Amino acid sequence: MKKFNLIPLIVSLVLIGVLAYFIKPNKLLTYAKAKFGVKNHILIYEVPKNTDGSKAMKDKLEIFLQNRGISGTAYESNEAEYYVTLVPEDTDPKTEMDFGFVEILPEDFYRKMYDAKQVYFTRTLKIIEN
Repeated sequence: MKKFNLIPLIVSLVLIGVLAYFIKPNKLLTYAKAKFGVKNHILIYEVPKNTDGSKAMKDKLEIFLQNRGISGTAYESNEAEYYVTLVPEDTDPKTEMDFGFVEILPEDFYRKMYDAKQVYFTRTLKIIEN
C-alpha cells in the first residue's frame, strides 16, 4: 500500500487558492462570456457613492429592475456601485440604454471591476443596502 503525502496536497491547494484570488474567476467568466461566448453587450449602470443624487438614483434603479426583472451582478468599490447585466447581441437593449445603462467593452469591464467586490449575483438584481 502506498503512503499518501499531505504536504504536496496542501501546498497545491494553497497555490490554487492564491491563483483564484488574483484571477478573480467570476469577473473573468463574465469577461469570457462577453468576449468569446454568445455575443453579448455588457451594460453597466454606475451609482456614485456619497453624492446628493445617489439615493434618488438607487430608488429609480430599484423600481426599474423590479419592473424589468433584469438579471446580473452588482459590484461595489470605494467610489461607486456598479450594476452589470449581459444582453445578447440580437436583443436591442433600448429600454436599458434609455434608463442610463451604458455599454462597455469586455476589456474595460474587466479593468474597471477588477478591484471592485462582487456584492450580489442573483436572478433579479437587488439594490446594495447601505
